[in-house]
Amino acid sequence: MTDNVLVIKERKRQDPFSVADPSDFEFEVGETVDPQIVVTDPRITLYCLDHANQRALFVETAPGVDLSQAPFFYQAQYENTINLYGVSYETLHQLSEGISFNSRCLMLVYSTGRAGSTLIGLA
Repeated sequence: MTDNVLVIKERKRQDPFSVADPSDFEFEVGETVDPQIVVTDPRITLYCLDHANQRALFVETAPGVDLSQAPFFYQAQYENTINLYGVSYETLHQLSEGISFNSRCLMLVYSTGRAGSTLIGLA
């Protein structure tokens, strides 16, 4: 599988409170891209995993959008997406090998809406 821009044809999300899913967008495979972009561009964030196609879907939001200020992160991503990127799981593993960080300073938080994640993030 290659890493591509996924051209959004239609937005299909019915429920703004549902968990992000590949079916939120109808898209077609576009041009191949350098997958490093999902690591280096701060406007590109992980949207969801597409297990059926063994890839992660990333969204690029419009300039000036600050997702950290949105009450519902996934909904803000969905509403402000200008590009969608598909990156294979294999490529994600390769990209992770090139990232260095202090694991003592890392805290991963995943929660559903209205569960206190905003408070945890701000802390």
